[in-house]
Amino acid sequence: MAAVHTPTAETDRPTLTTGALIRLRAAFTISSIGDWIYRFAVPLLVLRLTGSPLATAFAYVVEFVPYVLIGPFAGLVADRFPRRTIMILCDSASAAVATLLALLARTNHPPIAALYTVALLLACIRPFYFPALQGLTVEGVPETRRAGFNAWTQVTDGLLSFSGPVFGTAIVAAT
Repeated sequence: MAAVHTPTAETDRPTLTTGALIRLRAAFTISSIGDWIYRFAVPLLVLRLTGSPLATAFAYVVEFVPYVLIGPFAGLVADRFPRRTIMILCDSASAAVATLLALLARTNHPPIAALYTVALLLACIRPFYFPALQGLTVEGVPETRRAGFNAWTQVTDGLLSFSGPVFGTAIVAAT
């Protein structure tokens, strides 16, 4: 009697090619760098406009609250819709909102409430990106390469989390 192949979730899952993994890593890196730039730029702009440490601290709070409030919902979205599409939409929306933020920052004296609002809007996008990336990693990265990909993602995010504030402080000190 011939052996019958029983499909499993692991063996029948489509995997990303080496080129696709490189593009995914590049997209993650560029997206993460953009996030750290705005996380630094908005509070710095608020500080320069107001001179208030409290207003600056509030700008930081506004940028991180969405992770707590939207995170659980974002995970559900990432499980129900195509993850690659979610990531592309998130990066496209982030680029559009960041452009709005740049235009707002170029005005003579942008309203602080508008800066908080745009920063909040921008911060609401990223919580959807991470669960989509994590899901795409599980469904698309071959099991033999998954540990390396996860390690690379964590190292990249950790380096940005460390170097962002260091570079930001150096920029503020230099100006």
